[in-house]
Amino acid sequence: MDNIDTTLIGTYIKNIRLSKGWSQAKLEYISGISASSISNIEHGHKGIFYNMSIPAIVKIAHALEMSFYDVLNDSGFLSYIGDQQFIIKDIRQRVEETEKLKQKNLFKKI
Repeated sequence: MDNIDTTLIGTYIKNIRLSKGWSQAKLEYISGISASSISNIEHGHKGIFYNMSIPAIVKIAHALEMSFYDVLNDSGFLSYIGDQQFIIKDIRQRVEETEKLKQKNLFKKI
């Protein structure tokens, strides 16, 4: 899972922030995370300068009066990760079955 889609978290944070009537500047003041970083998180920007960090999400969650877990869970991110792991497990299982069939067919030819 090299490319984990974190946009669910950013969208959720934005929705909670807006539901409180807060600007990014107010969230910056309360959380200590810069408004530009909050913007990057909310918009799902990617790249070396935009990677969201766990400490940043924890600070934002606490500023929003939530736990880190609640942000991950309520955003749907934990379900997404679980779904991705299921897909990867299913693919691995199919590859293993294909390899077993190839080996079985190889032995038949010998």
